[in-house]
Amino acid sequence: MKNFLPFTWRLTSAMLVILTLSITSLLAQTFQNYAPSVCPNQTMTYTLTGIPADYKIEGAFATGGSLFTPAISNGQAEYVVTWGAGESGRITPGLKKPKRDANGNIVGYDPATPSNTPSVVIKSVFGRRILAQINNTASLELPLCGGAQNLTLTLPQQYFAGDA
Repeated sequence: MKNFLPFTWRLTSAMLVILTLSITSLLAQTFQNYAPSVCPNQTMTYTLTGIPADYKIEGAFATGGSLFTPAISNGQAEYVVTWGAGESGRITPGLKKPKRDANGNIVGYDPATPSNTPSVVIKSVFGRRILAQINNTASLELPLCGGAQNLTLTLPQQYFAGDA
């Protein structure tokens, strides 16, 4: 019986380690709630949570804005983005998960995709064609930021023959 207990203990310990590694790999990396629209030149912070300790960030960028390269701390990373004056923007997080050999040593990194990735509308009509019809429309919603810019809509002048 003495020989059986140490083997059982080792087997149980090994199973717990495998279970812990499986649960850790199932934790989803998620960006916390964020606004789906921003103003030009607005700086926003996006927090990615659920990052295991051995992950890294490499090659992160923001299409439509400039990104302060984040660092992982306590299982999360903060992406600080100053959005430009385009129509839309998207964060590419650059999150990498370790690739391990049979001994558990890290031999490289593979891309890891969070369960959600921030994609925003930049609320500015500067340089954008307004595709909706203006005539015969009760209302027209334009994506403007307060104080961001002045907007002037110019409608062509219509001439009608007078009744004679």
